[in-house]
Amino acid sequence: MRIQIISYDKKKCAGANIINSTLSEFKSLDDFEFNIIDISSCAIWIDDSTNSAFESNYIADFRSIKKVITSSPKSCIIYVLPKNEKVCYQRYSTGYRKKEYIKDILETSYILNLSQIINLRSNCIFTYQKTDTTIGGYKYTADFSISYGYKECVTYSDKSEKTTTIKLDSNVFMTTLNLTEDSEHLLNFIDNIFLKSEKTDIPEWVLSYDFADDKDKRKEISTEETIIKESEAKIALANDIISKNLYYKTILYTNGEELSNTVMEILDALLDVHSSDFVDVKKEDFLIEKNDMIFIGEIKGIGSNVKSANISQLEVHYHNYLDALKPEESSVVVKQILIINPLIKLDVMNREAVHQQQIDLAKRNDALIIETSTLLVIFEKYKKGELVENAFFEVLKNEIGLLKIDSLNKSI
Repeated sequence: MRIQIISYDKKKCAGANIINSTLSEFKSLDDFEFNIIDISSCAIWIDDSTNSAFESNYIADFRSIKKVITSSPKSCIIYVLPKNEKVCYQRYSTGYRKKEYIKDILETSYILNLSQIINLRSNCIFTYQKTDTTIGGYKYTADFSISYGYKECVTYSDKSEKTTTIKLDSNVFMTTLNLTEDSEHLLNFIDNIFLKSEKTDIPEWVLSYDFADDKDKRKEISTEETIIKESEAKIALANDIISKNLYYKTILYTNGEELSNTVMEILDALLDVHSSDFVDVKKEDFLIEKNDMIFIGEIKGIGSNVKSANISQLEVHYHNYLDALKPEESSVVVKQILIINPLIKLDVMNREAVHQQQIDLAKRNDALIIETSTLLVIFEKYKKGELVENAFFEVLKNEIGLLKIDSLNKSI
């Protein structure tokens, strides 16, 4: 018996009669008695395009495999479907705008992508429900059950009797069971479902009968599984934090709306305000009111160093705002702030300093220039709990020219 597993990572199961291939490169299906088309990997359910609709990165491979299967009548084909993986699509610079579990898109994107590799009829229904199916003494898990009209049902869950494997055609099967967890599970499934070996099924009571060091080994397995789960949770949390930190670091190399959105999120945290309440009617990038102050400003990402024109534009916004004030508001204190990401194409460590000419101009205008690299360091201190309350507010209120970290340190 020869088996070919066609999967994303080519690292599924090992064995003398098992060949592992990838979705893009695989051997002739009819060279094998069994071909396992494993599309369960979470990496398959990702779309790196910016399209609003999800289409797997491997959609072209899906279609190629589908054509080959129609001309391979000799081999038994078994599709292994994914568990409730997270579908990621609408790629942008630091991640994905859309992240949805398969259970939430079963009737739309999931079916559309699945139909590119499997000949599905319109009456195919997947239902999200976790089940266990025992075959030949081995337990298999599934996140979905299948309803497919008149098609032949092959395996059922233990207690709820939900269908977990169906026959699509004379030689084609589809399962939601985790067949490729290891070679033993796979071979056991093939042996019991297709080869119908005459070996006696292991009774349930034998599985629970302790022999030699069974009890100790079960306890050891339980302990190690707990450790693995705890480690996986820690790793997932650490990855989430690293991803969020990477998002904040985008202010070192972006411009436009992407830069503005991230900077405003940081300002909201540092000043304990809600910038979403601001409506841009005077063309300034932000207007923040806090205590007895109004901060009006620009957020820019530019390829050059800071220019006098950047500060002059800030001055225009400042006077336009003052002109629009009502007489009873004339005593309000307004401060000009320029938050700028200069020389964005260069490594932040290799950028030249802001020229003294622009610093002097900002001082004459009672304005404050803040480089995004400086803002990121300040935000880092905030995240670490190293800033006293209102420290950043006091700096914005009192400093002019170019903001230096030393000025902030004096306020801590």
